[in-house]
Order: sequence, then C-alpha cells, then structure tokens
Amino acid sequence: MNKNINRLSKIHNTDVMYYWANNVYQFIHELEKTYPNITKWYFNKVIPSIIKGDGVREIIYVLDDNDNISATMILKDTVTEKKISSILVDKQHQRAGIGTALLKSAILYLGTSTPKITVPECKINDFLKIFKNFNFKHTDSVNNMYIDGITELIFN
Repeated sequence: MNKNINRLSKIHNTDVMYYWANNVYQFIHELEKTYPNITKWYFNKVIPSIIKGDGVREIIYVLDDNDNISATMILKDTVTEKKISSILVDKQHQRAGIGTALLKSAILYLGTSTPKITVPECKINDFLKIFKNFNFKHTDSVNNMYIDGITELIFN
C-alpha cells in the first residue's frame, strides 16, 4: 500500500477541503464510543481552526491505493500543548507501518519527539508496541476524563 500522507490545511480549494474534512469525519466518527463529544469538537474546534489557518490544529490523513482514507490523525499545536488529539488506522491497514508514518509526521509537525497523547485504558494494548518504539512514557492516569468509569492513560 502506498502511504500517501496528506495535510488538510494544505488544500486551498474550499470545496475540496470540506470534501476531505467530511470524509475524515466519516472515518473517525466511530471514536464517539470512547470520546462522546468528538462530533461537536471536530466541527466546532478542529475544522474552524484549519479553515482559519491559525496552525493550532491539523488533520493528517492517509489514502489507500483507491483514494479511500485508511488512517487519520488530528494534532493540536500551541505554546503550552503539543498533542496528538486522535489517531486511527483502519483495521485492514494496521501493521503496515502507517501508524509509524503518522507518528513521524506528528513529531515533525509538532516539533517535539514527545507529543502528548491519551488513550483509553481498554485500548492500550493496541498502542503498546508503537509507544515503546517511540519511547513514549506513561505520565498520568485520569478517571472519568471523557466517559464515566473509563480511565484515560496520558503519555509524555
């Protein structure tokens, strides 16, 4: 599979940007199960920031050979926070180096080898290998951060 990595902010045609923004949303909406306000956050924070061009938010997405989204990542870059807000790789494209390519892109974009990332405790096994490869350190755990009864693990 070709790892065609794209940044939403680099699209200058508004119609094309909205097309890909909506495709990314369709790809990530399943995260609503662990992040209940993701729709509101995506359309009220992420997309307006990218359209404004303030550099605070970025969506990086990967297309497969058929121009379907196979992975995406949303970044936050402020003076006080360098964060991978979400990362998702389609199950059929996992273990193909896409997550590694995305994390390398995040490190370059954010300008740090230790971006903050949080993961629900129930999903940590999906991330252990890549976190180890990038030397990410578990720094905190927060109960009920997004959903009652779910512990969010914070790295870096």
